[in-house]
Amino acid sequence: AVVEACDVLGLNSNVNCVQELARLYDTLGTMGISQYCNLCPSIVRGLAYYTGIVFEIYAIGGELRAIGGGGRYDNLLGDFGGPPITATGFGMGDCVLEILLREKGLLKDVPAARSLDDFVVCIDGQFMTKAVEITARLRTAGVPSGFSYKGGGLKKQLKEASLVNAKRCIIIGAEYDNGEFVVKDMATGEQETVSEDKFWAELEGRKG
Repeated sequence: AVVEACDVLGLNSNVNCVQELARLYDTLGTMGISQYCNLCPSIVRGLAYYTGIVFEIYAIGGELRAIGGGGRYDNLLGDFGGPPITATGFGMGDCVLEILLREKGLLKDVPAARSLDDFVVCIDGQFMTKAVEITARLRTAGVPSGFSYKGGGLKKQLKEASLVNAKRCIIIGAEYDNGEFVVKDMATGEQETVSEDKFWAELEGRKG
């Protein structure tokens, strides 16, 4: 079918790329799935690292845009300093996939929204290292925690904490000059200033 299509398009069916496509279609036929695959010479993937066949994945009916797409790349890992390993990969659009699953009634068990116990906020960039340190220590203690990789002002970081359903925020600001920070309950809005030593002692007490 590939060779015949090339003849219709006026392409040389003896070139390597056409022969590679022909071998692929033979393999797809052997696997019993060639009826779900269509040759489309107009596909152009927007990334320059592809070195072979590229493809796109659609739902039968084709009402939505591509669910995924990818192709063969032989040089990508080597270009980034890795070993010369050939590979084929693809990416998927989660939004399109969700719509498709909902339409077909297959999206039944929706995972619970992400939730963190603590979200560490630093009011000033000078406290970023401390925010990372506190987050790491909380995670080591088994407490689901995070901080803003993007930074920004207090309001912006509190909004980010709300988006991940954080139960409380640990706010590092001027108080930290005295070894203290503000702990804010995100549900009630109540907050208190606590010493860092007391904070960690209470955490150890809850673990015990």
